[in-house]
Amino acid sequence: MTPDAELRLRLTLHGARIAAVDIASTRFELPARLTAGRTAEEVVHTIPRLFSICAHAQGAAAAAALDAARGRTAADDVQRRREADVGHEAIVELMTRLLLDWPKAMGAQPDIPAVARLRGAPAGAHDDIARRMVYGMAPGEWLALRSPQQLADWSARSTTLPVLLFRRLEREAADLSRNDVHLLPSATDELLREIAIRLQEPGYARMPDWHGAPAETGALARHANHPLVHAYVKQHGATVAARMLARFIDLATLLAGTPSAPLTRSLALQSGMGVGAAETARGLLVHCVQLDGDRVHGYRVLAPTEWNFHPQGALAQGLLQRRALTPEAARRDAAWLVQALDPCVACRIDVVAETADEVAHA
Repeated sequence: MTPDAELRLRLTLHGARIAAVDIASTRFELPARLTAGRTAEEVVHTIPRLFSICAHAQGAAAAAALDAARGRTAADDVQRRREADVGHEAIVELMTRLLLDWPKAMGAQPDIPAVARLRGAPAGAHDDIARRMVYGMAPGEWLALRSPQQLADWSARSTTLPVLLFRRLEREAADLSRNDVHLLPSATDELLREIAIRLQEPGYARMPDWHGAPAETGALARHANHPLVHAYVKQHGATVAARMLARFIDLATLLAGTPSAPLTRSLALQSGMGVGAAETARGLLVHCVQLDGDRVHGYRVLAPTEWNFHPQGALAQGLLQRRALTPEAARRDAAWLVQALDPCVACRIDVVAETADEVAHA
């Protein structure tokens, strides 16, 4: 929707630590002129066209919200198609990040041919691509891993590009991003109701909170109770490597057709108001609509990026006070954590090193 939008991350070094983390966004909320006064059918048709990333998830969340607002329930075949479209889109997104964007962020050679095959392949071919290019074994077989030792054994013998990067993260960024930010819980009716109510507040869609504090959404939140993720985080903390591990699990469960929860949900609130949600590769996406008859009176969208790149959220807390001997080291750590949290827009990273004179006159 906003191809020129970006996140702007500014790190201030003081001594050998990151003393300040400032996050600004040029993203803007969905303009009212694109939805206000339009019929539900017009909005369902328009919404997916506005987003270049996760268009299927955006369309599914919009349709679910409008169904709920009109007091309707999607037919079984329609719901299955929505789930399949959102799942297929998430599989492509997850593998693209692992084979293209993570290598770029870590200075490795991305597997561009594999990504090209992935994007042009039918849904049934994704399992084979993941087996050869991601896991080095069948994704369903990989899901049988349950202990940190089994994970370590697999990591040591696998030679796929994502696994090599995973091992490097464990070596070179063993403690990167440990923080106390809450993980957003599953999209229950209670959570969706709370978010829908809060979305009526000015500014909430740009800077959301859960129970008064920032929260993280995405693969780590979805799979926090998975035995392997739980054991890994208990041993190592919620690091960038833990987030990559959670994405391995996310991808494998989607390929197996066994996601941890439904990929789309809807909830009817008061008359004419509905909320729809979709679980994207990046996290929970929420659409909330208020109808006046069959016309849209109000429409709000809350994307995963606004949770994870909150000014006091997982990115900021994961970098603040982190040891960084040089601006290059700070920039590298920031780039890796940005990739782990995966914004839906570009992120520009600037690093400023305070001199002794600047600190003295501050």
